[in-house]
Amino acid sequence: SHLPEEMLLKIFRHADDFQLENRRKSHKWMKILHVCHQWYTTGLNCPTLWTMVTLVGGVECAREMLRRSCGQPLDIFLALRKGSRLETHPDEYIALLKVLLAECSRARRITGPLGEEWSYIENAATDVLEELRLKILEVSEPSTRPFAVNQVFSGDFSALRSLHLTLACNMDGV
Repeated sequence: SHLPEEMLLKIFRHADDFQLENRRKSHKWMKILHVCHQWYTTGLNCPTLWTMVTLVGGVECAREMLRRSCGQPLDIFLALRKGSRLETHPDEYIALLKVLLAECSRARRITGPLGEEWSYIENAATDVLEELRLKILEVSEPSTRPFAVNQVFSGDFSALRSLHLTLACNMDGV
């Protein structure tokens, strides 16, 4: 027999929320979609399940998740995992960041470290941004274009409920 679609979606959201609450920003929750054909098609066709976008999986995975999210507000997690392929392939990392940061206007939550890459965000609207939690990294020379929230994001910030900015400076020679 088949479970009603509403019940399946609750199961999927619970698996997704469990990962988010436990700081596991991966796509392992998707394994649940392989239980049977009904679970697979229901999960693939539910836009809200595809709104947590991370650096895991690469550019094509991110593009597919953005497509499947069908314009829903996004939770964008920018943290790299230790030993990730992206650590040794900076071109892929930058390409992936550009794909994700191009969608900032749909971001409900943006979390993670950013170096000079923050400049890829071009006047993103903030109408749905509820949480901004960034660690701004100065990795070498002081930035010629310092980070300023009002230069990166535009809008009224009316939905913003949490703002946490940390500056990590290279203090070599001090």
